[in-house]
Amino acid sequence: MKNTNTQVGIAAMISQTATTLKQVNDLIARESNMERRNMAKQEYKSLNAKFTVLKAQYDALRESKLEHERSFKRQQIVQTGFKNPNERSHHSYDNHSKEASVLDMGRERVDDFIQMGQNALDTLKVQRSTFKSFERRALDAAQRLGVSDSVMKVIKGRTAGDRLIFRVSCLIVVVLLLWILYKRLF
Repeated sequence: MKNTNTQVGIAAMISQTATTLKQVNDLIARESNMERRNMAKQEYKSLNAKFTVLKAQYDALRESKLEHERSFKRQQIVQTGFKNPNERSHHSYDNHSKEASVLDMGRERVDDFIQMGQNALDTLKVQRSTFKSFERRALDAAQRLGVSDSVMKVIKGRTAGDRLIFRVSCLIVVVLLLWILYKRLF
C-alpha cells in the first residue's frame, strides 16, 4: 500500500512538473526583453532535458518493478503446482486470517472515530458551560453597572431570537443537503 501511495505521489509530481514547465515556457514566450528571453529559453531547455531524463528513469524503474512482480508471481504459481480441488488449501487459511485482520483494523478505526466523537462532544459540553458562566458574569456585571431591567430583557430576547435563527438556518441547510443528495441518487 505504501509503495502504491509513493508511486501515485511520484506520478502526481511528474504531472505537476510537466504542467509547470509548460507554464514556464508560456511565460518565456511572453517576455519582451530578447536577452532575458534567450537566457530563459536556454535554462528551460536544460530543465526540460533533465526532467525528460528523470521521467524516463522513473518509467524504466516502474516497468522493471512490474516485471519483477510478474516474474515472482509466475515462480509462485510454478512452485506450488496443481492441487486437488477437494484438498483444503493452506492459502484459504491465510486468506481468512488476512480478512480477519482487516476486519479487526476496521473495528479499531471505528472505535477510534467513536472515541474522537466522544472527545469532541465532551469538549463542546465544557465550552458550553464556560460560555454560560461567561454570559451570567456579563449579565451580573451589566446589572452592577446600572443597566436597566428592560435592556436586560431586550438582550435576553435578542439571544433567544439569535438561537432561533441559527436553529432554523441549520434545519434549512440540512433539508437542502438532503434534497441535493436525493436528486443526485435518483
